[in-house]
Amino acid sequence: AFALALPAAAAEETLSAEAIVRKTTDSGQPASSKQKTKMTLVDGKGADRVRALQVSRAKGAKGEWSTRIEFLEPKDVAGTVLLSVEKDGGVSQHLYLPGVKRVRKLVGKQRGGAFMGSDFAYEDLAPRDLGKSRYALLPDETVAGKLCWTVEATPAKDAESGYAKTILSVTKDDFTTVRVRFFDAKGETKVLDVDPAKIHVEGDVRIPQ
Repeated sequence: AFALALPAAAAEETLSAEAIVRKTTDSGQPASSKQKTKMTLVDGKGADRVRALQVSRAKGAKGEWSTRIEFLEPKDVAGTVLLSVEKDGGVSQHLYLPGVKRVRKLVGKQRGGAFMGSDFAYEDLAPRDLGKSRYALLPDETVAGKLCWTVEATPAKDAESGYAKTILSVTKDDFTTVRVRFFDAKGETKVLDVDPAKIHVEGDVRIPQ
């Protein structure tokens, strides 16, 4: 038996757009994690509000992801929890509101609503449902000094999404998504950038800070 070594460029060509997205979903991700972070909201007048969060992620026995986001501060939002779970080939999301002590399931267009007054939509914070999009490769680009694949993801007709498409920039050296551009029917609405210099690396695990 023998192995045929292919040049790096030839190896890259064997990866489909969907394969790249699947690799970036799992590559460098710990099976479980918990971290505290802050969200700063800035209004039109430049005033800001800071909210402390705890984000927990876990991968189940069948490879399904769950994400739990809990607000810790300030008091008016403390205890609010968003739970996103991959289940039965889809993603379910539930929001717990401590003020009324109720759990609300987010469905349809509700998942495209603003998450607690931020620029994030609820669906942005859910595990990516890979089977609910069609993928296409666009020309490579360089983002934050990194050579990247560029992947266009278009929601399938039966997908519940507020976006017409998203475009992901995925680094070729370690499959990290360093930029996501979001588009609605009218055009680009927002851009999410991840600074590679601020990614915490521990062994094979990479966590954006």
